[in-house]
Amino acid sequence: MTLALSLVVGCAGKQPIKGHSVKAEMSVEDAKEYLDSIGKMAPVAPPGLTSLDPAVASVLAARQGELDLSDITDLSVDAARILAEHSGPLLLCGIERIQEDVAIELSKHNGLLNLAGITVVDHRVAMQFSRHKGDLRLNGVKEISFEAAKALSKHDGVVELFGLNKELPRKTKSILLQNKQILLEI
Repeated sequence: MTLALSLVVGCAGKQPIKGHSVKAEMSVEDAKEYLDSIGKMAPVAPPGLTSLDPAVASVLAARQGELDLSDITDLSVDAARILAEHSGPLLLCGIERIQEDVAIELSKHNGLLNLAGITVVDHRVAMQFSRHKGDLRLNGVKEISFEAAKALSKHDGVVELFGLNKELPRKTKSILLQNKQILLEI
């Protein structure tokens, strides 16, 4: 049974913009050209971008609205610090593992933070995410320790953990369910 439904801001596959090629890396000039080509109201979702220079992060994060960087697989602390200032939903679904120092910066983001690609959240990272203001999507997490669950249970906002193994230890499931804003499939 699903305890709640999720809003439809997700990490979907992106199609290249007509006249633009898919690039694993992007220069500041490329980023500005990309933003000009998609118009002011379109979500920012450069397809194929797997690495992010802090200067490019600054250009992309300055745009209002959804910022979908789901093809990014690794994020530096400097880029995370810049992205945290973005004033809209932030989708980083391609990241599978996250370091505590990156989590510290991303937790400063005010708004939806979708990290659905993360498969493991240790207790130090969970403690950082508990400080995040806004909804947090961690739907790729399959297992979670009691300590990490306890930290996430302090989050003030919706936390989606729909990917968790349904055979969670009772104690861990109990601590998560104490926070009515933590959403699980049970």
